Amino acid sequence: MSIIINTQDIDRLLAFIASNEILAFDVETDGLNPRKNTVIGFGVSSATEGFYVPLYVYVHADADLVRIGLSDSDVMMVLSSLQQSKLITWNGSFDLRFAKHSLKVNLLEALWADVMLMKHTCDESFPFGLKEVATKLWGHDIKKEKEDMQASIKEAGGSAKEYYKASTETLAKYCIQDCLLTFRLYNHYSEDLRRQ
Repeated sequence: MSIIINTQDIDRLLAFIASNEILAFDVETDGLNPRKNTVIGFGVSSATEGFYVPLYVYVHADADLVRIGLSDSDVMMVLSSLQQSKLITWNGSFDLRFAKHSLKVNLLEALWADVMLMKHTCDESFPFGLKEVATKLWGHDIKKEKEDMQASIKEAGGSAKEYYKASTETLAKYCIQDCLLTFRLYNHYSEDLRRQ
């Protein structure tokens, strides 16, 4: 896991993006409305390695989000490189609408596959949540990052759905795990689609 917070990290991330034809992409936000809420960080991964780019951190004393990490131009350089990739998502409608409204970048043409739709095509039975599908296929250990997230949110005085109140390190692990799971499920349902 790598958290990208300074200019020295960008070269590694850009090289990683350039060397992987297909990448999983996921955003973390401070709410569910892409027109009103903000992306507080985003992650990308291959099947085995992931990176998290934090944009905001919750400051408990101020009860507010504070901008951190890379400059806007550096973030845009990373996002522009993602426009040249083949992106896979879980519920891409959510992630790509947030990218467009909050990050001001259109990643729709880079979308290669929405794995949630692949799952629905192969198997119309519930569940359809990323963690729930992965847990059904591979077991409870998949939920460890979510449990760590809940503990971090509680420590910051937040409620269960206030993910943005978790620590940056916890958010990074959670986001990268989502990316890695998305990639693993992409491989699983790609095989299933071919078989069917």
